[in-house]
Amino acid sequence: LGVDASTDRAASLVKPWKNCTDPPTPEERAADKYQCDRQCRWHAEGGSAGAPGPHFSNRSVIGKPIKFRYLVWRNSDSLNKKMCCCWQEQPGGGHRNMNDVVDGLENMPLVPRTSVKSFQIDDTWSGTGKEEDGGFDCDYVCTEDPYGSLRTLRRSDVDAAVSNGTKKLHCGRCATCSAMRDIEVLAGTREWITEAMTTVGVEFARPLGEGFKNVSHLQHSLYNIGFNLSMDRRDDSPSCMDCWTDNIMCDAVQCVGPCWTKFFDPKQTPNCIACDEKRCGPEFIKCAGANRRSSGIISDIERDIKTVCRDGAFSHTHEEDLPTWSGYSKKEI
Repeated sequence: LGVDASTDRAASLVKPWKNCTDPPTPEERAADKYQCDRQCRWHAEGGSAGAPGPHFSNRSVIGKPIKFRYLVWRNSDSLNKKMCCCWQEQPGGGHRNMNDVVDGLENMPLVPRTSVKSFQIDDTWSGTGKEEDGGFDCDYVCTEDPYGSLRTLRRSDVDAAVSNGTKKLHCGRCATCSAMRDIEVLAGTREWITEAMTTVGVEFARPLGEGFKNVSHLQHSLYNIGFNLSMDRRDDSPSCMDCWTDNIMCDAVQCVGPCWTKFFDPKQTPNCIACDEKRCGPEFIKCAGANRRSSGIISDIERDIKTVCRDGAFSHTHEEDLPTWSGYSKKEI
């Protein structure tokens, strides 16, 4: 590749970027634990660490990793890391190339394979738990109107709506897991699901096991132990179960170091929880909308009570009145 020494533009591209001209095969996506799918949906065509782009909920956007080495680009240090090439599957077949053109070079993979993301604290019931970062004070509440439709309301409008038959579901905007059916699953499994989900996730993450190559098996394993979230999709949108299994796979890629003890003991650790909330949590709550904290449920993970929503479906329900489902058996996994 020629170099224009009079500019600060690209000096050389050491490893070819031709991989970004061919969309990924199903096998390539599976081997990557669908990490680049998730990264492309967050980052491609306008996303950033601070906020997702326009394709966040679009399951037709897919990606694959390449190891990318690009020297002396805009006075930056050498880049030698994994990036993601992104495409969008088209209704009539084929794929739309979503990769960038930079300094005249086409198909540049500018989406990072791993990244820290920010919670969308204005729209979701979320945050880091640190007072200086804000969060857990979102002005929106997801509700169900008397006709069974989900509606996002501002807090100031909720009481009037409730007096007319509307039900409060969770703090934050309505999203994929906002239906009462899914929130009841969160409540009924609250005493054991963290450990059970960890056990299931570890079985799929073991290097010599079946791994995440069969996401359908992962989802049905969760469903069969009683974590039976809705699995129906509309168009190219995710199901509630997709939100949860995406989170499991994100942890398997981005938090394998802090969470390594899970391979021997399924109990959560502070370091593992912290990594999940820093690298995978923002994606998850944006996708799901409802989790235990946003629905007013005290779960098996110790939380600051100030971070538990007071306008959720179960915010004012006594423990003995919550739906409670029997625990799981490892034989069911």
